Amino acid sequence: MLPLVAFAWSGCSSEGEGRPDSELGNLVISPYAKVHKVDMDKATTEAGALLTAVLAPHEWIGESLGAHVVRGSSSVEVREGREVREQLDDSLFIDFDGEDRYVATLDNSNEYGRHAIFDGSKLYLRPRFGLYNGRAPQTETEAVDIRTEMAAGAGEYLALLAKGLEVSDGGAKTRGGRAIQEIRLQLAPTPPATTAETLGHRLWRNSIEVKTLSGQVDLDAETRVPLFITFEGSIVFTREARSFQMFVKAERSLDEIGHTRAVQAPPPDEVLTIGIRKRELYERNTLLKNIAPPARQAPTPGGSQGALQ
Repeated sequence: MLPLVAFAWSGCSSEGEGRPDSELGNLVISPYAKVHKVDMDKATTEAGALLTAVLAPHEWIGESLGAHVVRGSSSVEVREGREVREQLDDSLFIDFDGEDRYVATLDNSNEYGRHAIFDGSKLYLRPRFGLYNGRAPQTETEAVDIRTEMAAGAGEYLALLAKGLEVSDGGAKTRGGRAIQEIRLQLAPTPPATTAETLGHRLWRNSIEVKTLSGQVDLDAETRVPLFITFEGSIVFTREARSFQMFVKAERSLDEIGHTRAVQAPPPDEVLTIGIRKRELYERNTLLKNIAPPARQAPTPGGSQGALQ
């Protein structure tokens, strides 16, 4: 019912018909801009600067930290009056080797999810159940895009609460032996200025009113990467003249920084073997066997009739 998190869909385009891609937002254009620097001073006082860090793509996180493990969870409930309309819990795990290789799992309470392994040359993808489909990435960035999409949940959910977000400096501390800057999240006494949504599928966000919000973000003092995110909050909004409440809770942590585990392809018995599709002429003759005379293959440029393959 609700487009809670809008991910980048690879291979989509509106070219040639309908609205141009520039008007479709992140339905066809990735919302994850490359981050060059997070301003630590601003992030402790300005909600927008903190959101830049929290929404940073995993590509930047990997380049900044090297090998690490991402663990996360979230819980969302949407009510209309006293009736629960949607409820979803999910769990995230990404083991990144510091280069390009990773193992990633995103599962949820609706018993579907996605599992992905990239061994540096081949992607292995599967839903929550079944065998992996092994293939080469279809684009130069597909493997990176998949881990960025899977890691983005906590940031996207915090962005829903941006209208009521206020941040404050929690002081310099340590987490897992690393120096961090703690940033506290709380409900702003007056809503900060935000940019209005103009895309049709996101107009409902303009009606959001944040009711509760609390949490914490720990930024790594060296890299500015958010090593730990935790928050919970609630909003009210309207959509199609109906009023809803949403309760959201999310957490994401980065640990085991610098580990040396190798990422490997799954065992052969867990990978689906997909045969090469036979040529159309062969299929035609097979389907019409004993029904119609077999068709002959067109002559080759050399003048001889080619053999069926």
